[in-house]
Amino acid sequence: MFAPSLLISILGLIGNGIVLWFLCIRIKRNTYTVYILNLAVADFCLLLYLVVALLYVCGISVEEEKEDEPPEGTKTLEDQNCHSEKEGHKHKEEVDENNHKDDEMDKKREEKEEQEDQGCREHLEQD
Repeated sequence: MFAPSLLISILGLIGNGIVLWFLCIRIKRNTYTVYILNLAVADFCLLLYLVVALLYVCGISVEEEKEDEPPEGTKTLEDQNCHSEKEGHKHKEEVDENNHKDDEMDKKREEKEEQEDQGCREHLEQD
């Protein structure tokens, strides 16, 4: 898929390299040659970027193909999900247990407050 673009970019680099060599070393400089030299440098930089980017993208796509198959002895995604579900159940049980303890503490606190309120009411009724 990237081969035609890569081939054209490499050929463009070679062609622009030759133009740069002629304009920098062989031909006498004037305004026209400096203009063409600037165009050749810009084109060379663009093609160099394209070659590097295409090689990078090709390298990533090759690595992605290798990553599709897990190496032997590694856990599959299903195994990892099963493990995470077990951990999730353990965590949920811990949270439920903590919530139960909190509820008991809240009930005790409410009972204590109710007793204090009852004591205050009795004291006020006596006065």
